[in-house]
Amino acid sequence: FQAEDGIRDQPRSRGLGDVYKRQGGMIVGLLTNWLALKCIFEPVEPVFVGPFKIQGLFLQRQHEVSGTFSDYLTEKVLKSENIWNNMLNGDKGPEFNAMLEQYTKKFVVEEAAARGMSVADLDVSLIDEVCRKVVEKLPEHIHVLHEYTDATLGLKELMRERMKLMTPQEFERVLHPIFEQDELTLIISGAVLGAAAGYIQQIYSVKPPADD
Repeated sequence: FQAEDGIRDQPRSRGLGDVYKRQGGMIVGLLTNWLALKCIFEPVEPVFVGPFKIQGLFLQRQHEVSGTFSDYLTEKVLKSENIWNNMLNGDKGPEFNAMLEQYTKKFVVEEAAARGMSVADLDVSLIDEVCRKVVEKLPEHIHVLHEYTDATLGLKELMRERMKLMTPQEFERVLHPIFEQDELTLIISGAVLGAAAGYIQQIYSVKPPADD
């Protein structure tokens, strides 16, 4: 009878082991991703334990990260092409166009007056047409300014310098929000991948029944 009980217990034990593998993989994946995210940004201020300094990995390498982050941001986001595109076609585009028309009209009137022309004799409809043409044609010619604008603004060097001078708290607040909204997704992804790894291990650890 004991032998028969042992035989009946084998499938049950193997089933529990399979469950433990999946659950264990899920827990390990979840904790690994959670711990990795914590190690990137915490602790913010350096903590010394004997000769060892413990601090968030990004914060330990503030100078290197500042350079990489500044380069990426100025090359992919804060560049002249994107700035102009946002001004011309973004939510504030109509306001920018209205301001440009107003400035152009003021410029034309002032230049006419400076050359001795009577402002009262100016053709208002012609001035309005000139202003509309300036707004219409500007996007076709703005590309020639991109290289000059990027070089003149010098955002890459400015951002590198300012980020290197930030306190650990300020530096953490610049970088951490980029990850915060996706942290839960990353942690859950780790749990899912861990459970999948446990399931795969379960499949390959099951031995096929021996032939009689």
